[in-house]
Amino acid sequence: MGWTNSHLYMFEAGGATWGLPDPDFDGDDLPANKTTLAELIKDTGARTINYLYDFGDSWDHKIKIGKISAPVPGELYPRLTDIAGRCPPEDVGGFPGYEEFLEAIGDPKHPEHADLKAWYSAASPAVPRLIGFGYPLLDRIGYLASTGTTDSISAVV
Repeated sequence: MGWTNSHLYMFEAGGATWGLPDPDFDGDDLPANKTTLAELIKDTGARTINYLYDFGDSWDHKIKIGKISAPVPGELYPRLTDIAGRCPPEDVGGFPGYEEFLEAIGDPKHPEHADLKAWYSAASPAVPRLIGFGYPLLDRIGYLASTGTTDSISAVV
């Protein structure tokens, strides 16, 4: 199913935050859509970036910056080198809701199994598509890394 990029998000590293301006929230976030990954690393010295998606469900990610080296011609960057778990469905209710979802979807006798299976009828990939990304987090990392550097950057999410 994947996420639909329909919620607010924020990156945090070195005591600073990056997000998108929202007229309903007063914040000091730097503009994520105008910041490159190279600038973030250079300005903060961060080797770990926190990423929060959906302030209600609170999907918190740790992005560990791996090796930074000269790019290999023809390779796509940034490169995702490892991932754990599947992408939870959008609006599943955060971690507690996802646990309940997994329990119900994995048990055909569960009273909510049929309804949740129908709701979740779209494909749910086990790992992100790396070419063209297509996942909001990877797209955002891709934007951050798309300008401002000729270095290759690998990350573990």
